Amino acid sequence: FYSEEFAKMTPIPGPLFLYCIGARNLGLNELGFGHTGKGGATMRGHIESLLRIIYPRIDLGTDRPQYPRLTIGDVRSYPPFQDFTVSGYFPNGAGGDRIWHPAGAWGGSTRGKSKQWDNDKTEKMSQRLWFELSHKLWPEGGFDYFLAQMRAPGQELYIPTLYFGISPVDPKKVAPPDARSGIYPERGLVMLRMEEGADYWESPAPAVGMRLTTAYAHHVNDSLALTGYYALNRPFYMNPKSDPGYAFGFSRSVRSHCSVMVDGHVKVEDWGKTGSIEPQFTDDTETRQDFAPEVKFVAARTKKRYEGVDETRSLFLTHEYLVDFSAHSSAKPRSYTWIIHTYGEAQPEGRQWRESQELAELIPQLFDEKSLATAGRSWSVTTRQVGREEELPDSPLGEAWFARKLGIRMTMLGEEGTTGYATRTPRPGNAQADPAGLVNGVTILAARKTPATMFISLHEPFEGEPRITDFRQIARTSEAAAVAVAGANVNDRLLLKIGDQHDEPVTLEGEDGESFKFAGHGFVRVTPEQVHVRGDVRGLRLRVGKSQPQLLVNGAAPAGAPATQDGEFLVWEKSEPALGWNMRPSPPPR
Repeated sequence: FYSEEFAKMTPIPGPLFLYCIGARNLGLNELGFGHTGKGGATMRGHIESLLRIIYPRIDLGTDRPQYPRLTIGDVRSYPPFQDFTVSGYFPNGAGGDRIWHPAGAWGGSTRGKSKQWDNDKTEKMSQRLWFELSHKLWPEGGFDYFLAQMRAPGQELYIPTLYFGISPVDPKKVAPPDARSGIYPERGLVMLRMEEGADYWESPAPAVGMRLTTAYAHHVNDSLALTGYYALNRPFYMNPKSDPGYAFGFSRSVRSHCSVMVDGHVKVEDWGKTGSIEPQFTDDTETRQDFAPEVKFVAARTKKRYEGVDETRSLFLTHEYLVDFSAHSSAKPRSYTWIIHTYGEAQPEGRQWRESQELAELIPQLFDEKSLATAGRSWSVTTRQVGREEELPDSPLGEAWFARKLGIRMTMLGEEGTTGYATRTPRPGNAQADPAGLVNGVTILAARKTPATMFISLHEPFEGEPRITDFRQIARTSEAAAVAVAGANVNDRLLLKIGDQHDEPVTLEGEDGESFKFAGHGFVRVTPEQVHVRGDVRGLRLRVGKSQPQLLVNGAAPAGAPATQDGEFLVWEKSEPALGWNMRPSPPPR
């Protein structure tokens, strides 16, 4: 992977390609395309790393969609669009992929009165040329699939440049590359994809990215942040930048990321001008994962993001929703602020919301604040992607963008001492962008002050209306939680164990008679015909009603003792291997 934010990858691949071609022409291919670095890096791998961080295509309301990619660092954009590998075309004709990038920094012709940056620089190869050359070198790599998406409206074939001698690309004959979920610890990246394989790229199935805690060049304070949540061929969550130029203040702070801020009220002086304690970067992160067909699971734990705070962020991604467990514990009370950024029109649910200014000192850049004293109860905010009363006359977003009636509903389980907030995201101040932004940003927050807490939230993208009707806690301890999700064609249980003994089994029992014995994590999906269990589940007592479903544990019928019916409950416990006479442990020495 490139070591900075990926927007700044622009100047690097072109010169690297030219160097490798020159080395090959001199008979020194082992110094170019044939070279493998100490960490396994190759020129092909450098370019293919882009494919690992692309989200599914975005429907722009035309037959030329956009293919966005994971966005981090200090040059990210304001919603709804951030970095992309294929720009696509909007209904007003805007869009299209460049062949060359201008010579000046940041994509302009000049940066200013600086001999270091201006006047004598060379134009840079764009992604079109990278992918043309990659297709020439590695025709089986799937780069032609993306070239086909770069064709202009009305073009039946992608017409390449004459530089590399490749033929026109027929979109009917291209084979998309394989796409998988993955964790890349050295680069600090996670990509979860519900649809995997070649069908991923055009699927409406969701994908989510997450940053781990490793450092990178031109970073911002984004450790343990969601980097994007895409579903239904549309972006929903992303991390907005509002400052001009390099990110400072709000845009460098964890405040501008879908993460959790600890002790944000403590004022400090720092080079990023954030004015508060910010999370640290560290290699002290443990990850675990399970990429099953029914659910993609990842958990990341560190004790060094904020000194003295043990933190674990765990994600369960399904076709219908994302559940986020964000757990934090300390020896003393801390101020925890959970943050999500989306866009559209927020509709907080319930009548107890009121206008307030409680965040004025903590995050002064937010505005139009509404707050809710939750009294320990669950609460929800629905954000709909609707047009503004007065749209910009030259906005590339056409009527088709809003006609789909898309939105996302966030529901957080109750915990004592929680205050919920729905606010407006700071507007962009970058002179290179439209000062009003294409959409209105929405920021949703939850604040608590306690030694230890677990933010448990469900996020449901929808078209028309939400379909999840029930999200509730079954049981919870300081290091384990079991929750239930129900709705149209959904009847699930999600189980999570954290802490030093996360791989040791625990049993959680609910008031309705259900119980689960598990270690690490578990996922249970109930249908009338089958119960699918994923993860390290050792036993269960599950309400199934009058149906008699087949139990499948990690894709197969459980070995040993079968499941049994006890009235409306399905009961099963994993068989432990019996100890024979010669397998008994020796008695302790006298």
